[in-house]
Amino acid sequence: MCGICGRFSTADQPTRETVRRMAERMTHRGPDAQGVWNEGPICLGHRRLSIIDPSSEANQPMLDASGRAAITYNGEVYNFKELRQELEGLGATFATDCDTEVVLAAYLAWGPSCLSRFVGMFALAIYDRKERTLFLARDRFGEKPLYYHRLATGGIVFASELPSLIEDPSVPRAVSARGLSQFLSLGYTLTSSSILDAVEKLPPAHYMLVRADGTQETVKWWDYASFFRCPSPFASMDEAAEAMAALLRDAVAGQLVSDVPLGGYLSGGIDSSAIVHAMCQLRDPDLNHIFSIGFNEKGYSELDQARFVAEVLGVRYSEAVVDTALSSRLPELVRATGEPFADSSLLPTGLLAEFARRDVKVCLSGDGGDELFAGYETYLADRLRSMTAWVPSGFVKSLGKLVEAVWPADQGKVSLNYKVKQFLCGHGLSAERAHYHWRTLFSEQGKRHLLRPEFATAVTAHDPFDDFAAFHEEAQGIDFLGQSLFVDAKTWLANDILVKADRASMAFSLECRVPFLDHRLAELAASLPSRWKLAGLDKKALLKRAMASRLPKQVVRAKKRGFNAPVSPWFSSPGFLGDLTPEFLAGDWFRADAVAALMAEHKDGHQDNGLKLLALATCQMWRNEVCPDASLDLICQ
Repeated sequence: MCGICGRFSTADQPTRETVRRMAERMTHRGPDAQGVWNEGPICLGHRRLSIIDPSSEANQPMLDASGRAAITYNGEVYNFKELRQELEGLGATFATDCDTEVVLAAYLAWGPSCLSRFVGMFALAIYDRKERTLFLARDRFGEKPLYYHRLATGGIVFASELPSLIEDPSVPRAVSARGLSQFLSLGYTLTSSSILDAVEKLPPAHYMLVRADGTQETVKWWDYASFFRCPSPFASMDEAAEAMAALLRDAVAGQLVSDVPLGGYLSGGIDSSAIVHAMCQLRDPDLNHIFSIGFNEKGYSELDQARFVAEVLGVRYSEAVVDTALSSRLPELVRATGEPFADSSLLPTGLLAEFARRDVKVCLSGDGGDELFAGYETYLADRLRSMTAWVPSGFVKSLGKLVEAVWPADQGKVSLNYKVKQFLCGHGLSAERAHYHWRTLFSEQGKRHLLRPEFATAVTAHDPFDDFAAFHEEAQGIDFLGQSLFVDAKTWLANDILVKADRASMAFSLECRVPFLDHRLAELAASLPSRWKLAGLDKKALLKRAMASRLPKQVVRAKKRGFNAPVSPWFSSPGFLGDLTPEFLAGDWFRADAVAALMAEHKDGHQDNGLKLLALATCQMWRNEVCPDASLDLICQ
């Protein structure tokens, strides 16, 4: 796991000094070594977190044995040993024991099609000195990030993180009205967008080829939607469950490869428990150092369940507790995300990574299980909406008003009050827009009221649902649950869950691996009938069936609680983040009176605005910590 950066331009050749600064801005991603390589129009930078073959011979940027190509690479290709044997059969020779050299040789042997052979997570850049082309690529689900800016001269500058990218002075700081609209609606930016207008993200499962003449070609190299259309290879749910358990075990086995200490995260839920169980099948439980984190607030902590699982499995177990005082670390983690980011679990995830890093350099995580096996409450909301579509809209609206009037807000973890209000508000929407609505922060009307008048029109002209609609269109012909799983993988998973997992871990130089996103497991899961994933109102039915004989019943059947931080009660507590003021949260983009109203509603218990206030807080922290000269004015003129 590392940080990569570089610049390719024949019109204005890059300088080592610029790329060196870009690399140094990502020291947290790779504290073990730094390298810069340049030749004519290309300059590549790298920060290394050494995991496989920690010798200096494996440092990057790296040239292949013939000297034809150079690579800067972030990630792990877990099947590199098998690929190395195949490449040696084709005549390739290797000077190291790392996967980087194998990835480079694979590209030279097979071109872009090498990507389909990789089992792993990665973002990479390869410069072909003979063809004078730059090849950029990103893994299937987007576990590893890659930002870029298209130069006016036809070249490109790229980096793993936005703060690194803007070390290049040619990158404009104008804020994207589209990106800001997405952030206010969802708490993150979508797909190829970023918070800066001139900066894009290479989408997951895509590669880009940049030529010396300035032409660029972007290609999707893996089609996840196609696997939802494949017929199930199993006659029964039991048969499928056993196959899935075996594949998960194989995925974990592949991700145990490491030349440094490796452990795992444990929440006590079925996903992380399944991963830790597989780890214990594959090596002595005493070798598995497992880490958990919890909260003092009642209803938010899962430490009791995590302790129980750890005791049953016999692993080495360590835990820590987050309290309100530790919220002062939030600006540090916002700086690490590089963009405004309003997932409340960012703070505990980052502090868990810091806690684990004291003892290990790699951790396995249970992320991805909800998107594969239908684990979220939103899938139940979709089903309930469909079952009650016959209810007159006037009655639903009246019921919504009654609930608002008589049911005070509950600041618990995704409370029933919050879910009922969100459900009633979205009940009358189309199925696709309702699924989008379940997770929104500010509505379109709410954004117009929040933004200052000079910005409101430009920002709200961009509807974030358009991206969701495009993914639904891509998944046409698939049943609605399958569509929703696909859309969530392309939006929520890629742009929230995996961003959080990567930035929170790399902020503390810890590699986070996600076995559920082994593409072989994901492809098989996609092909299975939706009724095996959401059986009536039973979420994750297939995974529960697979784990029924492997984990205690109270773990398999436990209600999903998530990893949310108690930001709602924190915002009602004195001293949280230095007692934020409406003026600070508003900055010069939002109306201070609108922010003050949100804060008053929250503190008097009329509305749970915790996530909205968190979004505004992280937005202003991003401006202070990452990009003080970010401007919205130019975009809105």
